[in-house]
Amino acid sequence: MKKYMKMLIMAVILLALSVLYASGYHEERIYNPDFDVEYTACQNTGVLAEGTLEQEFVAAANKMDGFAIKTTLYGDVSQVKVKYRVEDEEKEVLVEGSISALEMENDKFYEEKFDSIRLEKGENYRIIIEEQNATLVNGIGLYFAPAEKKDDVFRINNHATSGTLILRMLVKEFRWEPFSVFLIFILYIILFLKVLYKLFK
Repeated sequence: MKKYMKMLIMAVILLALSVLYASGYHEERIYNPDFDVEYTACQNTGVLAEGTLEQEFVAAANKMDGFAIKTTLYGDVSQVKVKYRVEDEEKEVLVEGSISALEMENDKFYEEKFDSIRLEKGENYRIIIEEQNATLVNGIGLYFAPAEKKDDVFRINNHATSGTLILRMLVKEFRWEPFSVFLIFILYIILFLKVLYKLFK
Protein backbone atom coordinates (compact mmCIF):
# COMPACT_ATOMS: atom_id res chain seq x y z
CA MET A 1 0.00 0.00 0.00
CA LYS A 2 2.80 2.38 0.92
CA LYS A 3 4.50 1.66 -2.38
CA TYR A 4 1.37 2.67 -4.33
CA MET A 5 0.94 5.79 -2.21
CA LYS A 6 4.51 6.82 -3.02
CA MET A 7 3.92 6.23 -6.71
CA LEU A 8 0.70 8.28 -6.56
CA ILE A 9 2.41 11.18 -4.76
CA MET A 10 5.28 11.12 -7.26
CA ALA A 11 2.81 11.13 -10.17
CA VAL A 12 0.93 14.12 -8.70
CA ILE A 13 4.19 16.04 -8.13
CA LEU A 14 5.37 15.23 -11.66
CA LEU A 15 2.09 16.41 -13.20
CA ALA A 16 2.10 19.58 -11.07
CA LEU A 17 5.64 20.45 -12.17
CA SER A 18 4.73 19.83 -15.82
CA VAL A 19 1.65 22.06 -15.57
CA LEU A 20 3.70 24.79 -13.87
CA TYR A 21 6.37 24.58 -16.57
CA ALA A 22 3.80 24.76 -19.39
CA SER A 23 1.83 27.63 -17.83
CA GLY A 24 4.52 30.31 -17.85
CA TYR A 25 5.33 33.07 -20.32
CA HIS A 26 5.81 31.93 -23.91
CA GLU A 27 7.54 33.98 -26.60
CA GLU A 28 6.18 34.75 -30.05
CA ARG A 29 8.87 36.36 -32.22
CA ILE A 30 7.71 38.89 -34.79
CA TYR A 31 11.08 38.71 -36.59
CA ASN A 32 12.38 35.68 -38.47
CA PRO A 33 12.61 32.93 -35.80
CA ASP A 34 15.57 31.42 -37.68
CA PHE A 35 17.54 34.64 -37.19
CA ASP A 36 19.84 34.06 -34.21
CA VAL A 37 20.08 37.42 -32.44
CA GLU A 38 22.61 36.09 -29.94
CA TYR A 39 25.27 35.18 -32.48
CA THR A 40 24.39 37.22 -35.57
CA ALA A 41 25.22 40.90 -35.91
CA CYS A 42 22.10 43.08 -35.77
CA GLN A 43 21.59 46.68 -36.77
CA ASN A 44 20.84 49.27 -34.14
CA THR A 45 18.56 52.29 -34.21
CA GLY A 46 20.84 54.49 -32.12
CA VAL A 47 19.27 56.85 -29.60
CA LEU A 48 15.72 57.95 -30.41
CA ALA A 49 16.47 61.43 -29.11
CA GLU A 50 13.90 63.38 -31.12
CA GLY A 51 11.57 60.83 -32.62
CA THR A 52 9.80 57.53 -32.25
CA LEU A 53 10.03 53.95 -33.38
CA GLU A 54 7.02 52.23 -34.89
CA GLN A 55 6.77 48.53 -35.64
CA GLU A 56 3.72 46.82 -37.08
CA PHE A 57 3.23 43.15 -36.26
CA VAL A 58 0.71 40.38 -36.80
CA ALA A 59 -0.73 38.89 -33.61
CA ALA A 60 0.41 35.27 -33.28
CA ALA A 61 -1.91 34.70 -30.31
CA ASN A 62 -5.26 35.97 -29.10
CA LYS A 63 -3.75 37.93 -26.23
CA MET A 64 -0.56 39.65 -25.13
CA ASP A 65 0.89 39.82 -21.62
CA GLY A 66 4.05 41.77 -22.34
CA PHE A 67 6.96 42.07 -24.75
CA ALA A 68 10.74 41.75 -24.87
CA ILE A 69 13.15 44.02 -26.75
CA LYS A 70 16.92 43.91 -27.11
CA THR A 71 18.60 47.16 -26.09
CA THR A 72 21.91 49.03 -26.11
CA LEU A 73 22.75 51.72 -23.57
CA TYR A 74 24.52 54.91 -24.62
CA GLY A 75 26.11 57.29 -22.12
CA ASP A 76 24.23 58.34 -18.99
CA VAL A 77 20.69 56.94 -18.97
CA SER A 78 19.81 57.82 -15.38
CA GLN A 79 17.22 60.40 -16.48
CA VAL A 80 15.93 58.57 -19.55
CA LYS A 81 12.43 57.12 -19.70
CA VAL A 82 11.21 54.77 -22.42
CA LYS A 83 7.52 55.19 -23.22
CA TYR A 84 5.56 52.61 -25.20
CA ARG A 85 2.06 51.94 -26.38
CA VAL A 86 0.38 49.17 -28.35
CA GLU A 87 -2.35 50.16 -30.79
CA ASP A 88 -4.74 48.35 -33.08
CA GLU A 89 -5.38 49.26 -36.74
CA GLU A 90 -7.89 51.89 -35.65
CA LYS A 91 -5.15 53.51 -33.54
CA GLU A 92 -6.97 52.65 -30.34
CA VAL A 93 -4.44 52.37 -27.50
CA LEU A 94 -4.65 48.91 -25.92
CA VAL A 95 -1.87 49.38 -23.38
CA GLU A 96 0.76 51.98 -22.59
CA GLY A 97 3.49 52.46 -20.05
CA SER A 98 6.82 54.00 -19.11
CA ILE A 99 10.09 52.28 -18.22
CA SER A 100 13.21 53.68 -16.58
CA ALA A 101 16.21 53.05 -18.85
CA LEU A 102 18.14 52.07 -15.70
CA GLU A 103 16.14 48.82 -15.68
CA MET A 104 17.63 47.87 -19.05
CA GLU A 105 21.02 46.27 -19.68
CA ASN A 106 23.49 46.62 -22.50
CA ASP A 107 22.99 44.07 -25.29
CA LYS A 108 20.40 42.16 -23.27
CA PHE A 109 16.69 41.50 -23.63
CA TYR A 110 14.44 43.59 -21.43
CA GLU A 111 11.02 42.11 -20.59
CA GLU A 112 8.05 44.36 -19.91
CA LYS A 113 5.03 42.58 -18.47
CA PHE A 114 1.56 44.05 -18.07
CA ASP A 115 -2.06 43.02 -17.52
CA SER A 116 -3.27 40.82 -20.36
CA ILE A 117 -4.71 42.59 -23.40
CA ARG A 118 -7.06 40.95 -25.89
CA LEU A 119 -5.88 40.61 -29.50
CA GLU A 120 -7.37 39.09 -32.62
CA LYS A 121 -5.01 36.40 -33.87
CA GLY A 122 -3.81 37.17 -37.41
CA GLU A 123 -4.74 40.87 -37.20
CA ASN A 124 -2.27 43.76 -37.46
CA TYR A 125 -1.14 45.80 -34.46
CA ARG A 126 1.66 48.25 -33.85
CA ILE A 127 4.00 49.08 -31.01
CA ILE A 128 5.28 52.65 -30.71
CA ILE A 129 8.35 53.47 -28.61
CA GLU A 130 9.84 56.84 -27.73
CA GLU A 131 12.42 58.17 -25.30
CA GLN A 132 12.13 61.05 -22.87
CA ASN A 133 15.09 63.11 -21.64
CA ALA A 134 17.39 61.44 -24.16
CA THR A 135 20.10 63.26 -26.10
CA LEU A 136 22.14 62.26 -29.11
CA VAL A 137 24.71 60.64 -26.78
CA ASN A 138 22.58 59.60 -23.79
CA GLY A 139 19.78 57.10 -24.24
CA ILE A 140 18.99 53.62 -25.49
CA GLY A 141 19.13 52.03 -28.91
CA LEU A 142 17.04 49.10 -30.11
CA TYR A 143 18.21 46.21 -32.24
CA PHE A 144 16.50 45.18 -35.45
CA ALA A 145 16.94 42.32 -37.90
CA PRO A 146 16.61 42.11 -41.70
CA ALA A 147 13.02 42.64 -42.85
CA GLU A 148 10.86 39.53 -42.66
CA LYS A 149 8.61 40.82 -45.47
CA LYS A 150 9.07 43.60 -48.01
CA ASP A 151 5.90 45.34 -46.87
CA ASP A 152 6.75 45.28 -43.16
CA VAL A 153 5.98 48.62 -41.51
CA PHE A 154 9.04 49.67 -39.53
CA ARG A 155 9.74 53.36 -38.97
CA ILE A 156 12.58 55.04 -37.11
CA ASN A 157 12.05 58.75 -36.43
CA ASN A 158 9.14 58.70 -38.92
CA HIS A 159 11.36 57.30 -41.69
CA ALA A 160 10.47 53.96 -43.28
CA THR A 161 13.35 51.55 -42.63
CA SER A 162 14.11 48.14 -44.06
CA GLY A 163 14.11 45.84 -41.07
CA THR A 164 12.10 44.22 -38.30
CA LEU A 165 12.42 45.15 -34.64
CA ILE A 166 13.85 42.42 -32.41
CA LEU A 167 10.54 42.13 -30.60
CA ARG A 168 9.05 39.15 -28.81
CA MET A 169 5.43 39.02 -27.71
CA LEU A 170 5.01 37.49 -24.26
CA VAL A 171 1.96 35.29 -23.83
CA LYS A 172 1.10 33.68 -20.49
CA GLU A 173 -0.98 30.56 -20.97
CA PHE A 174 -0.98 26.78 -20.64
CA ARG A 175 0.38 24.98 -23.71
CA TRP A 176 0.20 21.25 -24.35
CA GLU A 177 3.45 20.99 -26.31
CA PRO A 178 5.86 22.13 -23.55
CA PHE A 179 3.74 20.15 -21.04
CA SER A 180 4.18 16.88 -22.95
CA VAL A 181 7.86 17.54 -23.76
CA PHE A 182 8.70 18.27 -20.12
CA LEU A 183 6.71 15.25 -18.90
CA ILE A 184 8.40 12.89 -21.37
CA PHE A 185 11.83 14.31 -20.48
CA ILE A 186 11.30 13.73 -16.73
CA LEU A 187 9.96 10.21 -17.33
CA TYR A 188 13.01 9.46 -19.48
CA ILE A 189 15.34 10.65 -16.70
CA ILE A 190 13.52 8.52 -14.12
CA LEU A 191 13.67 5.46 -16.37
CA PHE A 192 17.34 6.06 -17.13
CA LEU A 193 18.20 6.32 -13.40
CA LYS A 194 16.28 3.12 -12.68
CA VAL A 195 18.24 1.26 -15.37
CA LEU A 196 21.54 2.59 -13.96
CA TYR A 197 20.49 1.56 -10.45
CA LYS A 198 19.79 -1.99 -11.59
CA LEU A 199 23.08 -2.21 -13.49
CA PHE A 200 25.20 -1.13 -10.56
CA LYS A 201 23.17 -2.70 -7.77
